Amino acid sequence: MPKVYTSIEIAAPPAVVREKFLDFEQISKYAPNSYVHKLAAPEGKIVKDLIAGDIMHVSLNKGKVNFNPIVLENTPRKFCWRGNLFGLFAGDHAFRFEPVGSDENKTLFIQEEDFLGLFGWTMGKSWLAKQLGAMKNTEKNYKGFNEDLKAWVEGSAAVSET
Repeated sequence: MPKVYTSIEIAAPPAVVREKFLDFEQISKYAPNSYVHKLAAPEGKIVKDLIAGDIMHVSLNKGKVNFNPIVLENTPRKFCWRGNLFGLFAGDHAFRFEPVGSDENKTLFIQEEDFLGLFGWTMGKSWLAKQLGAMKNTEKNYKGFNEDLKAWVEGSAAVSET
């Protein structure tokens, strides 16, 4: 099963990074050019309280791709969903918040996805998959979002310290 893995170190504790990440309504402010257009909890639910089985809404690529993934896990160290597009392309998308070594004031933010479904192979390493460029483009999108989140979290920390 093909997998995309990206990570970035953020100068803030994992709990702070997770809290900032789960503030979905801020995405358009800190990552206006991101592939992530909108993440939303079901109406009446608070994001931090989502549990396995809840269905959320995801909008990507300026609203051109929309789907309703099922939350698989929402713990202090991981937020994960399973998305499915038309039964043909699916994936388990995870965001992880890990301390950097023994330093609880730094986070390794990991964004990764295991691709499934009939067209999951397009994210693989075969010659044809590489020609399609989906893996490379997805990694670029994930890294861009990671960098936007890092800048927002670290900028917020600097503001709150003054």
